[in-house]
This record gives sequence, C-alpha cells and structure tokens, in this order.
Amino acid sequence: MIKTLRRKFIITAMSVAFGVFILLVGGINAINTLNMKHYTLELMNILKENGGVAPDMSGSQSNSGGIWGSGVYSDSLPGRYFTVLLDENGELVNTVGNPYVDSQTMTPQKATALAEQLFAQNKKSGYKGTFRFDTMSKNDGRTLYLFIDCKENFQRAGIVLKITLIVGLSGLLMVLVLTLFFSKIVLKPIEESYAKQKRFITDASHELKTPLTVIAASAEVIEMEGNGSEWTESIKEECKRLAELTQKLVFLAKMEESDGLNKKMEFCISDAVEEEGKVFLPVCQAQNKRLIASVQPAITYNGDEQLIRRMVALLVDNAVKYSDPETYVEIMLEEVNKKIVLKISNPSKSTKDGNLDLLFERFYRADESHNSATGGHGIGLSVVKAIVDAHKGKITAKCENGIVSFTVVF
Repeated sequence: MIKTLRRKFIITAMSVAFGVFILLVGGINAINTLNMKHYTLELMNILKENGGVAPDMSGSQSNSGGIWGSGVYSDSLPGRYFTVLLDENGELVNTVGNPYVDSQTMTPQKATALAEQLFAQNKKSGYKGTFRFDTMSKNDGRTLYLFIDCKENFQRAGIVLKITLIVGLSGLLMVLVLTLFFSKIVLKPIEESYAKQKRFITDASHELKTPLTVIAASAEVIEMEGNGSEWTESIKEECKRLAELTQKLVFLAKMEESDGLNKKMEFCISDAVEEEGKVFLPVCQAQNKRLIASVQPAITYNGDEQLIRRMVALLVDNAVKYSDPETYVEIMLEEVNKKIVLKISNPSKSTKDGNLDLLFERFYRADESHNSATGGHGIGLSVVKAIVDAHKGKITAKCENGIVSFTVVF
C-alpha cells in the first residue's frame, strides 16, 4: 500500500510539473511565433505600401530590366525579399531580387516557377517553405507576388524551442529527483502508522485465537455433558465467525505487506473455476437456487492457483448468500482479446442499480440487516480485491436491471 501511495504521490507531482512545463514552453514558443509572424506581416505591409519595394528603393533600381539581384536593400527594412510580376495569364513580366537573398537557394528561375505555381493554385497569401508571400493586384490586371525569406526567423524560433526544451526538461528532471527524495520523508509518518496498524491486526488476531478456541471447546464440553442448548450453539457459531474474521484480517495484512503471491505457475483456470463452483451446488439446491456455469474450457493462467480458487469461492459464496430466493447464480469464464474474464452474477431486487465498488471496502455493508441474516462480516470482498490486485488484475461490481455482477479481468 505504501509503495502504491508513494507511486501515486510521485505521479501526481510529476503530472503537475509536466503541466507547468507544457504551459511555459508552449507559451514562450507561442508568443515567439506570434511575434515572428507579426514582424513579418509588418514588413510585408511596408513593402505593399511602397509598391513592392523598400522605402528607399528608387525606380531606376527596381530592376526594370528584370536582372536578378539589382534591387537595393534598405537598412530600415530588415529582412530578405524579392518580387515577381505576372500578367493576367500568369506569365512572367518581371522579377526583382534583393542582394541579401541567397542566390544559390533562390534564383530568378526558381522565383518565377514559385510565383507561377501559386498563381495556378490561386493562392494569394500565406507561407511556402521558408517564404512568406502576399499579392498586389495592378490596375492593368497584372499580379505582383511579394516574397519575404523567413529562414532566419525560423532558425531563431528553433533555437528558442531547443533552449526552452532543454531548460524545461532539466527542470523536470530536478523535480523528479526532489520528488523521489521528499516522497520518502512526506510518507514516513503514514508508513509508520500503517505498520503499527498491521502489527496491531496481526497481534490482536493471534491473541484472540486462543480464547476463541477455549470458548468453542468449552461450549462443546457443555454439549457433551448433555447441557447443550441454543445458547451453546450460538456461542459456537459466533466463535466460528470471529475465527474466520481474524483469519481474513491476518490474510489481508500479509497480502498488503508483500505482493501476497506464494508461487506463480501455469494452471488451468477453467478447471479451477468449475471445481470451486461445484462445491456450492448442494447449497444452491438446498435453497432452491440454480447454479448456472458457462466456462470456456482449457483456459490457462499464470498465477497463484490457491489464491485464485479462494477468490472464486468467495465470489460464488457472496452470490449465493445475497441472491434473491429461488433464483440463480451464474458463473461465466471466457477469454476475450487475450484477456481472461470471470463474471459472477445473481438477481438482487433490493440492490439499487449503479456502481457497487464500495463493496470492496473493509466492513462496508450495503444492507446491515441483509448481512446479519446471512452471517457476513463485510470483509470477504476485500480479500477478493486484494487477490485480484496481487495478480495485477481488475475487478468491478455493478447492478443493472436488478442483476448484481462482479467482473474480474486478468
């Protein structure tokens, strides 16, 4: 239990830290990306306001002859850009380059092909590779494509992303180390208290065993002497119930102290379920109840066979006790998608529809009078859950349309 609690503590702390990490890294990079887009948009607007050239680019330098790279770069307009002018049919009219555009990366031929491709796709603005593009429509039907090289911006954004990831992951690693260290300190009082509780249960159970044996033996002696009565019979029954209760408490303490598995081995769980179910056949017949078994044959499972048998017996016993008079108890075992599914159900009109997982809590009683009449003490299903947990399985309980079902999945 303490290991599980510590694991949950660490997972919760790391989940919170990871959430903060995502928010910080995502927020920083989102803001950086928005700033980059805003910067590029402002640059594009300046170019559009000046007819596709930088503010200090003169008409004679605007590459009227279509020679690539003769445009003038403006210090007041940082960035690398070029334009391509197409006629109404998408044919090249003119290109204007910028000396800061890498001529090996973007040549006049590549620029023309890029603009013609966008024209054919009827794309007016957006991103194409590392280039941000926009268009200007001329009065004579021609279209001017403006391109800004954002490669440096993308590189800077990548650097910011790497830095934030490295810093964030380093922070997460530090949080993990601190959480592992402090989890022991935080949970130490709980661990000590829980150890005392388990020790008390074990010691009390052993201390009760002797007086219970003496009381039961004394009642039997009284009966042998011919003085037996309903009171001596009641004493024996209560001694038996208390002995079973102490045994189950000790069993639970041992299960929680370790994984509870004595030995794991491959065995036929189909045979185990059938055999444990047949034990209750006389009890069902005596109560005019039907025992329905639908067990898929030859299903094998790697686990503690004795514990699995005990689990099945407790579930069937619970179903027999709490099923409505003259109804039935159904046992079903099958293999579904490589999972072993055991389902035990019984009709119970007094049980409300819904989730019944609270039944696995120790000493929980859904109906006090019902439990008293059947002799239950509210711990059998806790033992069942401990066995299922030890085998890394899952158990659920629910009531639907008056049918109570316990489903175990391994």
